[in-house]
Amino acid sequence: MRPLVLILVALILTPIPHLSAANDWWNPSWRFRVSVTVDSPGNYWFYLKDLEKRLYLNDTVDPTTFRMISPSGRQVDIGLEYAREMKLRGWEGNEAVYEAKGELTFMTFGPDSWVGTTVRGSDLINFRGLIVRGSGSFTVEVKDVVFPNYLGSSTINSSKVKAIYIPLKAADEVRSYRIQFRGRGRVRDVWLVGGPLKVGFRAGEAGIYRLYFDTAGEDLFWPLIKVKGTELKVSEPEGFHIIPEMGRHFEDEAELKVKVLGNLTPVKVFYRIDYGEEKLMSPLEGYWVARIDVKREAWDGRHIIRFRAVEEGGRDVSASLVVRFMAYVNGTSVDPERDSFRFVVFGDNRPSGGVEQPDIFKQLLEHALSQNPDMVFDTGDVVYSGEWEEYQELVKVISKVERPFFIAKGNHEVHIGKEGYGNFREFFGKDYYSFNFGNSHFIILDANQLGYKYRMPPEEVEWLEKDLGEVNAEHIFVFIHQPIYKYAHGLEDPELEKRLKSLMERANVDCVFQGHEHMLYSGEENGVRFFITGGAGAELDGQYPNETLAFHYVVVDVKGEKVSYRVVRPPVLEVFSDEYSDRELYEVMGRTQPYAKVRVNGHEVQVTRTGTFTDTVRLSPGTNEIAVEARMNGTVLKKVVKVRYTPRVKASLDKGSYSPGEPVTVKLSCGNSGRGVVRVGNLTLATDNGTVVFRAPDKGVPIMVASENCKPVYLELKISQGPPVYLIAVSAIALALALIAIRKKGK
Repeated sequence: MRPLVLILVALILTPIPHLSAANDWWNPSWRFRVSVTVDSPGNYWFYLKDLEKRLYLNDTVDPTTFRMISPSGRQVDIGLEYAREMKLRGWEGNEAVYEAKGELTFMTFGPDSWVGTTVRGSDLINFRGLIVRGSGSFTVEVKDVVFPNYLGSSTINSSKVKAIYIPLKAADEVRSYRIQFRGRGRVRDVWLVGGPLKVGFRAGEAGIYRLYFDTAGEDLFWPLIKVKGTELKVSEPEGFHIIPEMGRHFEDEAELKVKVLGNLTPVKVFYRIDYGEEKLMSPLEGYWVARIDVKREAWDGRHIIRFRAVEEGGRDVSASLVVRFMAYVNGTSVDPERDSFRFVVFGDNRPSGGVEQPDIFKQLLEHALSQNPDMVFDTGDVVYSGEWEEYQELVKVISKVERPFFIAKGNHEVHIGKEGYGNFREFFGKDYYSFNFGNSHFIILDANQLGYKYRMPPEEVEWLEKDLGEVNAEHIFVFIHQPIYKYAHGLEDPELEKRLKSLMERANVDCVFQGHEHMLYSGEENGVRFFITGGAGAELDGQYPNETLAFHYVVVDVKGEKVSYRVVRPPVLEVFSDEYSDRELYEVMGRTQPYAKVRVNGHEVQVTRTGTFTDTVRLSPGTNEIAVEARMNGTVLKKVVKVRYTPRVKASLDKGSYSPGEPVTVKLSCGNSGRGVVRVGNLTLATDNGTVVFRAPDKGVPIMVASENCKPVYLELKISQGPPVYLIAVSAIALALALIAIRKKGK
């Protein structure tokens, strides 16, 4: 891509006082720095590579915060050049005005108005961030044109031109994305940027130059230019930051160990696993440490450990490290003397599409954790298509588990998305395996390996036979996605199904937990207890009888030689809603237990046998609150959703055309409100009673009529010109002559 020419902008730089060598670093607002050494005056540049990795940052370095300080303590102007840069053009708008001469101007009244452009994912994957320069009050969003999948967003709220840098999540090359603005303001430039970043500057003296930076935007911006001069080598980054000094693979106990550098006052240091609760670390011989019992406090697979240090003065800094826990493998034995414990089982919590986990699963999981289980098992279909973002969203939900969590892989994890199998292995580590916990043996099977959908490869069956033959435990529990003991749908290999049943019976397996079918069923065959537990959040399957349809989980208590099973159908309520609506009649949809009683805004709504319900609500312009209530087994759950309805303002003129200077009356209304604004050229008139009167101009102009809760409309003001001047003069002369003739005749 050709380099950018200098963007001609007037930069208003905050004056920075002269800094002495003693205090040039310890400004609390400057968190990080790198240094370069200059031998003689001239033009220089240097690369900034992998700063986030070198600082273990959770955030992305923000180029709008860069400050270059000379050896004598003066601020130095700099320019930036990314390896990949693309200025965005081709804007289109809805109820907006935009220009094509290098500036983009827009003004909106309704929240649904926008200015935007579409970028293919195959182009967007080459960029890491978006730089926007503008003024006003508006939001910038980068989102999938179809799905509610945001790559990044930020806001500008400034009367002066301000630059913001928006880090972007990875795009899918087969999707299209919309970069759009909502609000009102003026946008000067929009750039997609990516790749290594060059920083260029002119040195007026020899010595050490220091570049300070942060991860939060400020009102500084340096132009994107073609950087010239001599290359310099940058130092290691300095400042208030955390450096993890620990391993990345743990099988038993994980020792977390970090060092905090550059703090001005004493600090407290915290850690959290993925999206779990923050926990305090302890100081030890110059480090901060904590220990995690991997076998009892986490699940196997990929985790992100996030560290945060907080000074007494309030500054904080964070860092992150990707680690892998692998405590449960073939042969693992945990607490072998223990003969009393509890675990919970559920399955098919996947969404019906997209990445977000169902609210019903979140509620069900919270209810299951209130049972204080020692372990949690899922019989599979935990995501919809196995994409990376789906697993990230799953981890956000299950982070609160904070105990061993096991998944029998489902078909949705592998056989829909092209990267599903690899992503599952990355996040959860294993396909099929077994282990001992207390006096019991647990087996996780996989009927969804690549090339073996709804079946098993011969080597897995041979492994299972060998594993069952070597069991030395009081109880055996097996977990698989597609049922061996099916109600309607299960494994698609009758011979395999027959062989597996024989193995279970010969080994005296206590119970086989299965999923796949979105319902609840249990039974016993030849001494083997079994469950089909597929009601953790996916849509219930209406082909099954009413008694099998419920959102649920199973609680299993092991007490010595006895095992008890309890099905729990917790109260749940999920309401699907949109933030905005362009229709007055709005359809409220949701899910709950099939036996629940539901009310929407106070009146009862029928619930289907699969737990879904719908109702139509009439909206008023502006923000509407819709109250949904579900009653089940003595429990009442309530949710209030907010929907903003923005119809077009109703507006009319009292006539079809007007003469210059003639009074013009505009009538407007937005629902039951008469508040609004009428703009005629440069004239803006406001009203509270729905009527605006003004004098017609000399020529026709468009009139914009707007209201706070309605979309603006445009009316055409037509001006009817009178007869030409010479006709008026001729008519006047003729009239005068006629009057003279009448007078003479009268005499």
